[in-house]
Amino acid sequence: MGKMIINIDVSTGVVVKGGPLIAMALQFFKQPVNNVQFLANLRPQDKTLLDRFLRGVKFVTNESPDARPSAIKNVTGVSAENYKFKNDQGREVSIAQYNRDKGTPLRYPKLPCVEVSHRFSQKIGLSKAVYPMEHCTVRAQLLPKQVEADQINDVLQFSTLKPQIRLQRIREGFQFLEYSQNQYLRDFGISIDPNPLRLEARVLPAPELQYNGKFERPQGGTWRTGKFFQAKEVKGWVVINLSGWPNLDVPRIAQDLKQSCVTQGMRWTNNPPISLVRNPMGDPEVAIKEALTEHKKKGVDANLIIVIIPDDGKDLYYRIKQPGEPDRITPASVGDVKLGIATQCLKATKCDRGGRDYSTNVSLKINAKLGGTNVVLKATDAKFLAQQPVLILGADVMHSRAMGDEGLGRPSFAALTGNIDIAGCRYVGVGRAQETRQEMIQDLEGMVSQIIAEYKKANPGKKPFTSVLYFRDGVAENQFKTVIDEELPRIRSACAKAGIKGGVKLTCVIVGKVGSLTLLIQVSGSLKIIHGNFQRHHYRLFPADESAADRTGNALPGTVIDSVITSPVEFDFYLQPHAGLLGTSRPIHCNVLVDDNMFTPDE
Repeated sequence: MGKMIINIDVSTGVVVKGGPLIAMALQFFKQPVNNVQFLANLRPQDKTLLDRFLRGVKFVTNESPDARPSAIKNVTGVSAENYKFKNDQGREVSIAQYNRDKGTPLRYPKLPCVEVSHRFSQKIGLSKAVYPMEHCTVRAQLLPKQVEADQINDVLQFSTLKPQIRLQRIREGFQFLEYSQNQYLRDFGISIDPNPLRLEARVLPAPELQYNGKFERPQGGTWRTGKFFQAKEVKGWVVINLSGWPNLDVPRIAQDLKQSCVTQGMRWTNNPPISLVRNPMGDPEVAIKEALTEHKKKGVDANLIIVIIPDDGKDLYYRIKQPGEPDRITPASVGDVKLGIATQCLKATKCDRGGRDYSTNVSLKINAKLGGTNVVLKATDAKFLAQQPVLILGADVMHSRAMGDEGLGRPSFAALTGNIDIAGCRYVGVGRAQETRQEMIQDLEGMVSQIIAEYKKANPGKKPFTSVLYFRDGVAENQFKTVIDEELPRIRSACAKAGIKGGVKLTCVIVGKVGSLTLLIQVSGSLKIIHGNFQRHHYRLFPADESAADRTGNALPGTVIDSVITSPVEFDFYLQPHAGLLGTSRPIHCNVLVDDNMFTPDE
């Protein structure tokens, strides 16, 4: 490229408002600031919510307002008058008594205290540090964790910017930086061109989709659905309303969902579902088993469970869906894991107001969960899949979000998915816990072996696959060689042990969205021109005219950049994979590490 590039982009963060910790806690529970007694009588579930909200938030004490802030670990389960420790004289006293002895009695001794993280308490020479809430003042700061589920919509509405608006903000940011007035740059004879970089790109044609008796080619990333390629049957179903809305029109919701599924080719019994209304604070397993018992009286077992949950029912969703842990502390998912019955959760507001479009989207999930195939690629547009059986694997590793030493000892979790059908549309998943912060998948060989076993079970007597496509997420550039040296041999070993003779042709692609890049797309005849400023791999595509944009103003799906900003020695490219829905879409950056299958760039 022969030049340095400056990247400018806009970013959004959630800021914790500064002020007394007690006032912040009361605001979190939507309580008036004078209702301090509320915090003295927290229910166990309220304490859990407050722990989650305050964890990682930094504060200073009233005694040392200029000291380095400490980070909250959790809220104590007992009040200041009951939390005891040994003072300097070795005598056991409560925090409330300790403050009375100092001549500064607490105003609210019945309130819980906050414990700081181990890393901060060590810095002041203590194994544990606990402070009464009234002594703590929170400094304004960025929220150190992901926002809660009920706040996500507010954040999206604030931060979502249409492409041209985002581009305008970036241009304003460039003017604000005043590079032309920077004396250091002048002294070194450096000037910065305010005009974006110009690059060439192309748009790949969308593949044609095959439904049951219908072919559809997407236009601008959208298309009309048809009847499912392979539709399944609902032999019996139950609907449990755990939303807390006793007057929710469940019969209408159930009928809309059934009609959407039937319209797309699914077979459905004429029997109405067993419908129950239960308290969302109760045990969902009890409600589900009660509904299934009632359904069994009809003489047929249900193979679908519909559960309507509150809009903020994240915890309830986990209780219904989350797989159990080996130590049995976390209860296993009732339907999918314990009972082997497909379970579909619906949010109350969405299913009440969503109408037929919402039901149609849910039907896609239901058919897939029952083992059906919604749509496949037309054979002529997926020649590689049509010519030979292929195993498609996707992998990622998730690490604890806890900061500093709070994350030490917490395992990382590796996930692997793989197709079990020839068309590459049905898949299974495998998960493993592994060492903390370990990015390489340690038991990848065993996980791949498990996927292969499911593949063989679903395709008895058929020709085994000879090619493997491995898509890996979350790997930094300095770990590429480790993937080649450690993970790929484990995949080959699993295939060899499964009896794949002659070895497999393996293609490994690293898929990521890290880094920054800002681009403009302009169409001139058949040539796609891109303007932009970028740094590393975070980037945005900004169409300069409507011919290069979809209906949301984002770059057309299939837009590819594989020159100038890519590596001169590696096989990498940038791709806008699908149509954007909100804001400015973020393309993916793909690095092809190994390609035994010898794909062309367009393939």
